[in-house]
Amino acid sequence: MGLTSVLLGRDEVREEIRLRLSGVPGMTVVGLPGYGKTQLIMHLVGELADCPYVQFAFLDGKGGPDYDDVAPRAFVHLGDDIKEALELVRYLYELMQQRQGALREHLGVKNLWHVGPSALWPLIVLVVDEAHTFFYTGKGTTREEAAAAHELVRLIEQLVKKGRNVGFFTVLLTQKGTGDAIPTQIRDVCTLKVAFAVATMEAADAGLGQAIRMYPDAHPMFLQDPKYIGVATIAREGAKGFTRVRIPTVDEDAVAERAHKYRFLASDPAGLFDVACRTLGSPGPVPLPVPDVDADDGADLVA
Repeated sequence: MGLTSVLLGRDEVREEIRLRLSGVPGMTVVGLPGYGKTQLIMHLVGELADCPYVQFAFLDGKGGPDYDDVAPRAFVHLGDDIKEALELVRYLYELMQQRQGALREHLGVKNLWHVGPSALWPLIVLVVDEAHTFFYTGKGTTREEAAAAHELVRLIEQLVKKGRNVGFFTVLLTQKGTGDAIPTQIRDVCTLKVAFAVATMEAADAGLGQAIRMYPDAHPMFLQDPKYIGVATIAREGAKGFTRVRIPTVDEDAVAERAHKYRFLASDPAGLFDVACRTLGSPGPVPLPVPDVDADDGADLVA
């Protein structure tokens, strides 16, 4: 079926760990600033940049330049403006509903992952960095901002709960995964959980669940050391317990070059869906423009 997983990193015995993409509703990523959250996203974008079956949308709550280098590979890249964020999420929610209504007719299945994503039915990866920025309704927010935040919570909850079978994968990043940062109705449905270094037991519990307390050797509170930058704790899929994974060190220039090289793959998924509707049930490869690049892929992504 092609795209089902992507390299995440290597564990403590240098075994390759892959991140499952198929049939996953969402992922939460928590951790202190500077310990690897953005590094993880840059690595994943670099790994998937050349895949025509993936479309990225970036919501950067920091509102800074962190995603500028990989923005060419995304069909949309927005900062911390909550009104713009809400407009995007409404758009994705409507697309999810349209896909739900057309899935069986177009693909002959009830779950996209039974056939896998394609160029016309790509996996849509929504990255929400500093997610708490968009969910905050406390002191200092206007009535309009609070209303927008409440609607964002509702719509993202729906994307996570209902988007899995039609190819939506939502990634939420924040420093602490507590309910005030990522509402529990969203957080608890995200089956993939990643924690870089955290400062408190509460943050570890929120990011990984209270079961992490029984695994002190993998506890993310003990990752607060520069030597653990880029090291995260994840739950073992299909087995009990947790493991530490080192995310590959990202060469930012190489990732930027790769995102630029494959920028021609970035496409509005609603437009792709429209093509799918017009071709009715023929979700195979579509003609893609030929990039003006050398045959060589260029620099390696990891140092």
